[in-house]
Parts: sequence; structure tokens; C-alpha cells
Amino acid sequence: MSLAVNVEVEGLKELTRDLKKAGVDTRLLVTGALANSTERGKQEIRSRAPHAFGTLQRSVLAEVNYPVGEVSVQESYGVNVEEGTGPHMPPPESIERWVNKKGIPKSALWPIIMTIKKRGTRAQPFFQPGWEAAKDYVEDQFDIVMDKLMSILQRGK
Repeated sequence: MSLAVNVEVEGLKELTRDLKKAGVDTRLLVTGALANSTERGKQEIRSRAPHAFGTLQRSVLAEVNYPVGEVSVQESYGVNVEEGTGPHMPPPESIERWVNKKGIPKSALWPIIMTIKKRGTRAQPFFQPGWEAAKDYVEDQFDIVMDKLMSILQRGK
């Protein structure tokens, strides 16, 4: 499972076809709204990601391939951070790096590993809350596009 959200305009093909008949190219406006929307989503998600080393934050990427924009987490462990895990044996070297970074005494390394082995890790949601924080902005971006397109159509009548 991966963490990703796609932004796609429903009904875009029909709208584009109708506007093209009227001599209007929607691609630039829609691409701009997709770029703005996915960038905001990326920023909101990154700002909420746990960041001992910043790797997870840097792995949140935004991409636009008209007519779709996507925000995704490239690090495979992102879903484990978002949702938590069941009991498992974590890689000791990863926990050791984290313990060192946090200034936790080395004597706590194996107790932490064994706790994760016994209990798993708790969820630290960052993706869903980040996307929720961006949703109003995304809606505003497409409202602006629709207003511009409607204004163009009305002038053409």
C-alpha cells in the first residue's frame, strides 16, 4: 500500500470539448490549478510528517501530468508511520540511528526494539491531515478556473 492522492477534474473532457468549440484552450488554466493544488498539498503533508532525519518529509512529492495531479509519499515506510504497525522486528540499525539523533541513551536501544517487536508502533497520521488541510485551497483553485472559464464563455456570447 502507498500513500497518494490524485487531483482530477471530473467532467473535464466534456468541458474542454465544449470550450474548444468556442475557441478556448483550458489546458493552461487547469494545469496551473493542478500545480498550485498539488504543491499546497505537498507543503501541508510535509509540514506534518515526523522528521528525525527529514527523509520522510523529502519523500513527499507533487507531480502534474495533465489532466491529473498527484501528491505521494515515496518512502515505503510512510504508510507504517501514517497507520502504525503491528508487532514486528524493526531493523536495529534504523532504531540505533534514531536513538542517536534523539539523544536517547544507548542503553535504551534494545528495550525500544523489543517493545516494537512486542507492540508495534503507534500511528502518526500526517498524510491524511495534511491533505485535509489543503482541500479548501484546492477547491478554491478550481472555483477560480471555473469562474474564468464561465467569464470567457459569457463574453463569447
